Amino acid sequence: MQHTKQLILITLFLSTTLLAENDALKMIIEKVPMIKNINAKVTHVQIHHSLYQFKAQVMGPRPGVLEGFITKDFKNIVTGQGFDAQTGAQLSIPYDIDVAVLKDLAAYTLGNGEDVYFLFTDPECPYCQRLEHKLTSIKKNVTLYVILYPLSFHKNAKSMSRYILNQQNNESRASAMKEIANKNTQYKSAKYSSMELNILNDKIEKSIQESNKIGINATPTILNAKGVKVSDIEVRN
Repeated sequence: MQHTKQLILITLFLSTTLLAENDALKMIIEKVPMIKNINAKVTHVQIHHSLYQFKAQVMGPRPGVLEGFITKDFKNIVTGQGFDAQTGAQLSIPYDIDVAVLKDLAAYTLGNGEDVYFLFTDPECPYCQRLEHKLTSIKKNVTLYVILYPLSFHKNAKSMSRYILNQQNNESRASAMKEIANKNTQYKSAKYSSMELNILNDKIEKSIQESNKIGINATPTILNAKGVKVSDIEVRN
């Protein structure tokens, strides 16, 4: 029993130490002139051998999310994707996600496997429509939860989302998404009662709010259950 208590105390000490070191790194990166000049708050840091990978929330003058890598001497920054030179795996900082919340927000699911993934998609987004054509079959071990995330600059995205969400079951909602990807415009003539409209709009706004909270800034985006961004190859046959 005493041994168990000691292990717990050691674990807590190490966790606290690592958190403190991580917070210190965030502060150092925030003071780098390029980061400081855009008034960015570093939210995540991850160590990759000779590099720190970071994610920052830019406050101004152009708000958004900045992701990249900075050398350990803090003299060079590279933005964009990074890959492990040995394995080819993409280096990615996990998003902070609540799996239960995302499952509840999903418009529909594809597949029924044990491995859980989340797809953030905009029905009007041409890249999302292109992905939709690829999702003809899902790997047997995968369940893909599809979360509608209509982007503000797509004028028909919310109408399309309402049309999809208003379908009666999982299969019909998935079919409605495919119809839209195939340029079907039936969503334009859809009629809703005031109550239906309020319910549908509320579902859409909750999906948008949660997606923004997580930090999703592009569609399509696929995350695994640990919040790591993955490619569509991981979920489809």
